[in-house]
Amino acid sequence: MVRIHHYPQNMKDVLSRVSFFCMEKFHVYILYSGALDRYYVGSTGNLSDRMKRHNGGRSKYTRAGVPWQLVHTEEFNRRSLAVQREMEIKRISSRKYIESLIDSE
Repeated sequence: MVRIHHYPQNMKDVLSRVSFFCMEKFHVYILYSGALDRYYVGSTGNLSDRMKRHNGGRSKYTRAGVPWQLVHTEEFNRRSLAVQREMEIKRISSRKYIESLIDSE
């Protein structure tokens, strides 16, 4: 059996796709709702899209607090690290801790 490998004609396209995946960033973010006087902690690979969904009422847990303000972000190279950090902040579950993160910027 002979295997034939097909390589793209344009290696520049391949390299740009590889560099895109290598440079992908993940964010842990904290939102604040003045309407509810509450914070929300989340993580995402696309922060601008996620903000649109939160403020567009398309997220079940944040619908009641629109508009949300982005008050803190942390950037990670791997999704697993971002999710781990999100869980750490949620596990501490302290308004004082969240406000100290915001004030430390």
